[in-house]
Amino acid sequence: AAPSRVITVQTDVLSLKIDLKQGEIIEAKLPAYPQSEHNQTPYTLLNHTGAQRYQVGSQLASLDTQNHLSVNDFHFQAAQSTYHLSPTQQTLIISLEGQSDQGLKVTKTFTLKRGDYLIEERYTLHNQGTQAWSGRILSQLTRQSPPAASSSLLPGAAVTYTGASYSEPGVHRYQKVSFD
Repeated sequence: AAPSRVITVQTDVLSLKIDLKQGEIIEAKLPAYPQSEHNQTPYTLLNHTGAQRYQVGSQLASLDTQNHLSVNDFHFQAAQSTYHLSPTQQTLIISLEGQSDQGLKVTKTFTLKRGDYLIEERYTLHNQGTQAWSGRILSQLTRQSPPAASSSLLPGAAVTYTGASYSEPGVHRYQKVSFD
């Protein structure tokens, strides 16, 4: 689905777009890292375009009496449409406020710090409804592969896995996580 209302966030090391429907980061660019020597456009880490999608998000989901989850739409609002870490600031805090149809008031807060790529995310919940609320946080990476190049020498050539890897200091420097 296309993004709904979007706010932009700019720090010294990150350029973000956050969709207010669920408060998810739908675009992240690294201003200090160009695409290539010849293309000085900031490297795109996360995106949400027509043909490609690679985004990270978390959502609150309600748990009913049969243990079924349903994602809530909190109709998030932000105080501003654009946030910018000024040269005198060390921390930038973005708070999104929303409420479910059942009366669950939610504040989703993003905290970004100068020189840091880490984005802290925090939820504050206030149940103003008449029923007790039970739920979960659903976190996910969403990726839609770009269409295969029509100029490929091999028809139907597979797109390589561009998935996750991690390192563990003192144990190993790089380990790729298998597709399975």
